Amino acid sequence: MKKAVHILESWPLDPHHIWRAAEWDDFLALVLFMLMSTVLLYDSSLFKNNSFHSLWYQCPQGANDQQTTSTEINIAQAAKNQERDIVIFYGTQSGTSYELARHLSRSIFQRFSKAAIVADLSDYDYDSFAALPPKVIVLFILSTYGEGDPPDNGIRFDEWLDKGLPQHPSGNLSNMHYAILGLGNSKYKHYNQFARKVHKRLEAAGGCAIMDLALADDSSGFTRGDYSEWSAQLVKVFVEQWKIPEQPRPYESVFEVESCGSPCDNEAISRPVYYQSGSKLIQSQSAIYSAKIVSVTNLTPQAQQTTLHVEIDTSHLPRVKYNVGDHLLIWPENSEEEIQRLCRILGIDNTEMHSPLQIQSKDSETKVCWPQPVTMHTLLKHHLDIAGLASKDLILYLKEFAPNNASQEALDQMARDYPHLSTTSSLNLAHILVTASGPTPTWKIPFSFLLENLSQLKPRPYSIASAPAVSPRQIALTVAVNKFNYGIEQSGLGLASGYFLGVQNSLIPAITGPEGLTGTNMWCSVRKSKFKPPASNTHPIIMVANGSGIAPFIGFLQHRLRKLEIEGGVGKMVLFYGCRDGTSLLYKDELHGMQCAFNGQFQLITAYSREGGGYVQDQVRVHEEEIQGLLLGEKANMYICGSVNMAGAVRDVLLNIMQKNEGWADDEARDFESAQLRMRKWQLDVWG
Repeated sequence: MKKAVHILESWPLDPHHIWRAAEWDDFLALVLFMLMSTVLLYDSSLFKNNSFHSLWYQCPQGANDQQTTSTEINIAQAAKNQERDIVIFYGTQSGTSYELARHLSRSIFQRFSKAAIVADLSDYDYDSFAALPPKVIVLFILSTYGEGDPPDNGIRFDEWLDKGLPQHPSGNLSNMHYAILGLGNSKYKHYNQFARKVHKRLEAAGGCAIMDLALADDSSGFTRGDYSEWSAQLVKVFVEQWKIPEQPRPYESVFEVESCGSPCDNEAISRPVYYQSGSKLIQSQSAIYSAKIVSVTNLTPQAQQTTLHVEIDTSHLPRVKYNVGDHLLIWPENSEEEIQRLCRILGIDNTEMHSPLQIQSKDSETKVCWPQPVTMHTLLKHHLDIAGLASKDLILYLKEFAPNNASQEALDQMARDYPHLSTTSSLNLAHILVTASGPTPTWKIPFSFLLENLSQLKPRPYSIASAPAVSPRQIALTVAVNKFNYGIEQSGLGLASGYFLGVQNSLIPAITGPEGLTGTNMWCSVRKSKFKPPASNTHPIIMVANGSGIAPFIGFLQHRLRKLEIEGGVGKMVLFYGCRDGTSLLYKDELHGMQCAFNGQFQLITAYSREGGGYVQDQVRVHEEEIQGLLLGEKANMYICGSVNMAGAVRDVLLNIMQKNEGWADDEARDFESAQLRMRKWQLDVWG
């Protein structure tokens, strides 16, 4: 203490005073302090490129509250304990494979009186496949996601195929009898790749396929039709090859639906229940929340195709955050008109429609995936897809409830004409019942039948057209309004885009909805995406889009402009954008403003197909020298967003450019493309 007083009394400080007053422990502390400071400085962005610096411009996802732990069940033991000879595994991203697996299980039970295990692919110990007895038939319904990737709940199985299965002796699965249905879209380059891979690996390990690999193609929306054909072939195999006797049963409800006196929580019962699977998976989306639509603007008032700019407010949800390039999942709702139409033909009155119900499963294999208690109206409005295309199977199932012979004959005729009717009419449940009703005004169908045979309303994914660095609490979407024409007297709108259009035209009333929000609200969830701009703002990028595919690039440009304002410096950016004509150019004023703001570093190249400008891939070909220089000379990143047909055409042009100007063979060009995709130098966000 004396020493300190002595120094303070000698103010202003003399370095020699400090030196004389200090002792050896002071010097040691000083040396340690300087050493630690040096380490920290050299680890910071002052001395090296800090890969985490971009986090200043990112908003990480909120934690998902629905994570659980994996069980890894022994499937051979489960089949033995439950005395089941049929196992149906599903690999699903959005729930379609799960729904088809449940449907197949019910069909097998009704046709053969045999119960099957419906199994989540992520829950099982795959090494236990080898212990399955030969009498067990294993069925796989597998979706392919993105660029040939497995679905979320198939990731661990895919890893086992690559690393676990090869460690077993050849012929390890010789007792395994299986069949596979793949779900995919033939417009994508890696069509049904996951199903193909599973079939190839199981066969190589000695597995015995009881029928050829089947691939359902959703490019024309006929996944369920392909599933119906496959399941019919499967029945023939069961009967003719496996000699399983048919023991048909009349319809037996899987669910018990009873009235209850408990009041309903309106917010809870309207909240969507989205399929979640695979406890060990890192969930890629936030919780489902209700957000307010604050504005809807028509971006193309003079164009034939209506495209809307939608602003959704999340300021009341501090945990909900998004990043550039992410998607917003929007849950649509069925119109009151369609609900009333269905209820009239089913003879459901207003009191019955709004009475609280309790739903219980009679089968341990079937989950009740709706909130409890709930009303018929809520189920029809928020949970069941009553407006979607009905399957051929559903039409035939309805025969059991036909009110008269004429109705049965009408349903048989619809089933025969299904390929034509499914593309020329609005073939949803209400339309089928009304058309086939004959002289009887109503049908007596158990509500449990609808719960079992109608699909769940699925969310519609939209690329986010904003950046959190600019608009952290207001998420922008670019929504093309889907219009369906089924002839002179029939037309319709997409559920989600039609709802947004109704808001824009003031046709949707403002109400007090979930979480106390007054106005027009929708259930939403942020889904993470890998479609991201490079961390370095000076790295050059090429963007290619058509139609509403421009949405994420608006976010990219906002993000880069904000970083330019803060950091200084931005790399070359080229946006190729295709649309019908000048009236269809989305975000025209904003794009032109960006060209000025970026001081020549942003180039917009348009392709107006109706004005002789060709398609966007044609403009890519016109600018091939610039493209080649950016991709090979400056190592630019390439991003493509829009229709899958456009993306395929652009990729073909890019490969032709490389072959022509670099003298590469076809294999060399494709190897280059594969390497770029693998390193995420080329990224795609496309839809069919």
